[in-house]
Amino acid sequence: MNVKSFAEFENYHVNGKIKPNVSIDFAGIKLKNPVLTASGTFGYGEEYAEFVDLNKLGGVIVKGISLKPIKGNPPPRIWETPSGMLNAIGLENPGLDVFINEKLPYLRQFDTAVIVNILVTASRNTPGSRSFLTAFPE
Repeated sequence: MNVKSFAEFENYHVNGKIKPNVSIDFAGIKLKNPVLTASGTFGYGEEYAEFVDLNKLGGVIVKGISLKPIKGNPPPRIWETPSGMLNAIGLENPGLDVFINEKLPYLRQFDTAVIVNILVTASRNTPGSRSFLTAFPE
């Protein structure tokens, strides 16, 4: 290891031990580590922030987002079976505008990547699906 300064040395060591570089390139996205949340199970991050330090994660994959809000299925949404559980939530989500204006600003305060699960119900050649991909601010 060729370390040129003390600041650079600190980046490689934690408590006197060498800190491994666990960063990865995931589909062209640089992540500081390979630990990602599973879309749908972690909501939009805020729901778990008191239990998990979001800054420690490589990325948060948010619950699916559609152009317009989806209410999801009426209850009951979960059924217990002898072999486990069935769920039929119905892709409930607040829609793109609420996500960009309310959910995304919260996530941006953390030093972690945000990966958006996009729900497109129309043909991928519709103007709506193309505009969805360009709707996110830098």
